[in-house]
Amino acid sequence: MKISVILPIYNQELYLDNIFDSLFSQTYDEYEIVAVNDGSTDSSRTILKKYEKDARVTVVNQENAGSLAATATGVSVASGEYVCFVDADDIVGNNYLQNFVNELDHEYDFVAMGFSYRYGNKAVAHPLAKDRVYTKSELMELSKNYIVDDHLHLDNKIFIARWNKIYKRQMLLKILDEWKNLRGICYGDDTIFTFLMLQNSQNGKAVMAVNEYQYVQHEQSMTHTPDLTSYADRCRNVCIVYQGLLKKYRMPQGQAYLLFYALVSGVLSTSVETCAVDAPRFYRELVAMPYFNDALRVVDAYCHSRNANVWMLRHSVPYWVYRTARRFKAWLHQQ
Repeated sequence: MKISVILPIYNQELYLDNIFDSLFSQTYDEYEIVAVNDGSTDSSRTILKKYEKDARVTVVNQENAGSLAATATGVSVASGEYVCFVDADDIVGNNYLQNFVNELDHEYDFVAMGFSYRYGNKAVAHPLAKDRVYTKSELMELSKNYIVDDHLHLDNKIFIARWNKIYKRQMLLKILDEWKNLRGICYGDDTIFTFLMLQNSQNGKAVMAVNEYQYVQHEQSMTHTPDLTSYADRCRNVCIVYQGLLKKYRMPQGQAYLLFYALVSGVLSTSVETCAVDAPRFYRELVAMPYFNDALRVVDAYCHSRNANVWMLRHSVPYWVYRTARRFKAWLHQQ
């Protein structure tokens, strides 16, 4: 069984040697690497030239069109029966592919596995909730509630990411046209990809065990962007696109608000806890944003009014109160 590993690349010259070395070291050897260079302006394209000499590697160079387009290109070029996605700046172990293969005891449309967060030299395991095989009807039900749990933590029944799963390529081809024709998606694309996957899968498998994929947390990631106001506006536009998709599939609109809250509240908390210069302004602008307040009403009902962060935001408490509460919670978490 051939697996296609899709590797979207944009200005990731620092990571390419490491990720290719780890992929070439896989214990499962029936695979190809489809590297999609999405208009990089650094030396990524030059570095890729040495790797495309390997018969296992296909390099596609395209004009910069974003993660969504790079993903679609990778799926269309792939020739494997199954497909998985790897981000160039993350880490995979030697048994990453073999662990997926071991779980394919049936022709599932996807298999989701646990993973690890990587903070510097420390890896923190993030297993999925439990081992489970989902039927079509169960996946449709899951697609109504797969973003956050009732504690507002990212839900871990299957998790929202692309990279903790392996997919049957024929299933992905069903969603490819709709996926690549979405417009205005810059953040939250994994969440929307997962929604389309759930809608178009006949079955799926969740595996609690942690696979050898480490999601690396970088200080320069988009969640630490200095332009916080622009970030919130872009997230709102993404969620409006998502609302249109939910309406098409006759699904509850509340999921778009849950996604918006997940995208912006974490960034707000980080900016406050790290004393970012523009955190006070971002806080005031966010609590005054009508779309954010609509989201807060949905989120508050979803968590049964039991979340202190949501309560403070809904009541627009003074910034110094919010800052003190967030920093105290961060301090407790470190103890």
